[in-house]
Amino acid sequence: MSYSKEILKSRVIQDYLNGKTRNQIAIDNSTSTGNASNITNEWKQRIGKPESDDICDFVVVVRKSGLSVKQCADGFRSIQLMKKSGSLMTIKIIRTIMRSLPPLSKEYT
Repeated sequence: MSYSKEILKSRVIQDYLNGKTRNQIAIDNSTSTGNASNITNEWKQRIGKPESDDICDFVVVVRKSGLSVKQCADGFRSIQLMKKSGSLMTIKIIRTIMRSLPPLSKEYT
């Protein structure tokens, strides 16, 4: 299947963030491995190499934890709102939730 240039770029970056190899990205998107590399390199340059590496690392950790990035963001927003309210009950709820979560292994921290 052939995609428009912008759709192809979006799909390649999404696959890259999902941890697929360059070869698998090329196969899944009916493009060459060179084009897949060019698209990801262009994206890295646009947002900055260190930031792109951090984003990839974050996505891997979130996926390995069994959460989606959206669930992670929703949880972060919820906790920030609870902290802003500052009530003792809210703080106790946050601590209870955090204690109930399994710890991340050293590999993820």
